[in-house]
Amino acid sequence: MRAGRDVRRRLRRLDLPVLLNTDSSVQGTANLGARVEQIVRARLRHLAPHLTRVEAYLANSNRGGSGQSDLRCALEARPSDAKPVSADHSAATAEEAVRGAASKLARLLRTRIGRRHEVKGGETIRSMD
Repeated sequence: MRAGRDVRRRLRRLDLPVLLNTDSSVQGTANLGARVEQIVRARLRHLAPHLTRVEAYLANSNRGGSGQSDLRCALEARPSDAKPVSADHSAATAEEAVRGAASKLARLLRTRIGRRHEVKGGETIRSMD
């Protein structure tokens, strides 16, 4: 029975909270919130143990101007033992903007977390004999 509790505890830890904020020109529906959460969790799934939460902010870049709507998504991730990291992306649709920002954020987090765990003097190709 103990193994079941351990699995549930691990799954709860991997449940990454994603908070959605929008400006007044973007309607933050439940459907949009669920889609943003799904995309962000899928892109950052492997980094979830290192994060406490992710905040998403959607805004319309061409709010008052004429022309095509350009949505901007800014994502901010809160690593458990480091300063917040953010990335943004602009696109024609909210889904494209979230996907682009999530990809940029994942790349940035992989680099930052990787640097934290790698130490000088580790194995390299040159020292392998």
